[in-house]
Amino acid sequence: HVASLPLKIRYAPDFLTTQSLIEVMGVGKDQLLKLKVEKYIALLLWDQEMPTTLFLWDSTNRRYTYVSLDVLTQSIKAAPLGSFPEGKAIWEIPIASLEAQWTSL
Repeated sequence: HVASLPLKIRYAPDFLTTQSLIEVMGVGKDQLLKLKVEKYIALLLWDQEMPTTLFLWDSTNRRYTYVSLDVLTQSIKAAPLGSFPEGKAIWEIPIASLEAQWTSL
């Protein structure tokens, strides 16, 4: 039962490279990154172990980018809080606010 796992383990990043841990997240048609508050906290914990980066995939525009936790932290300051249907608190971050260099496929 995943919900009973410790927060840091539940949100372990998806990939490990020699430079960083990488968490993969998708962005849909609304162009919002929907980031769970608890996931962000866990990523900050992982970042204390090794630099942690987000890989963002924009499926609508077939492009991707990498975002540091520092950039993400700045972006959530202005992002509204919302929630997923199951009640988990999220930030709804417009990807235009991320100051990221996107690469198209």
